[in-house]
Amino acid sequence: ELDNLHENLTISTESEKESIRIETYVVDTSDKKSTHNLKSVYPVDFILGITNTLYNLGMREIEMSFGTEFPMRLSSLLHETGKVIYYIAPRIID
Repeated sequence: ELDNLHENLTISTESEKESIRIETYVVDTSDKKSTHNLKSVYPVDFILGITNTLYNLGMREIEMSFGTEFPMRLSSLLHETGKVIYYIAPRIID
């Protein structure tokens, strides 16, 4: 477990499966008023699912802020060519 990360995610690893305790804001950057709030503990596969869904909807660049401690396998999804439509910004839940 990584504790006292105020600007990054808290990541716990159990049986080689990462889970993240975050508050996630999915913001449509074409409409700053549109913010969807998801608050829970999410497995990595769930975040990957969000990313894949946005990509399938035509978002060719998906920008995320997960902090430097987030698994690198997600980092490969952060940069695609095209316009940034969604910004997924996880924040730690106290």
